[in-house]
Amino acid sequence: MTAKPLSAPLSPLQIARQLAAGFALTAVERDERGGTPKAERDALRHSGLIVSSIPVRYGGLGASWSETLNIVREFAKVDSCNAPPNRSTRLGPRVRI
Repeated sequence: MTAKPLSAPLSPLQIARQLAAGFALTAVERDERGGTPKAERDALRHSGLIVSSIPVRYGGLGASWSETLNIVREFAKVDSCNAPPNRSTRLGPRVRI
């Protein structure tokens, strides 16, 4: 019997690409009927990408700004509802000092 190789965890960008591919399947229909992207927002929350730009030491994924923007681009390609210009509420915190 041979052991299965361990697969490496997905990067935040890989997770975004997988989610975006799924979002693309329903984006046109949802736009045509005027639907809300609630299921997609829930999937985004459950994916862990919400904390992508938060440093690892604070419980985030530690993505750089360029990585975070690449994540946003993946969603913008297929579903602009889930990639508004101000991503602070979805991919990182609003920091108030």
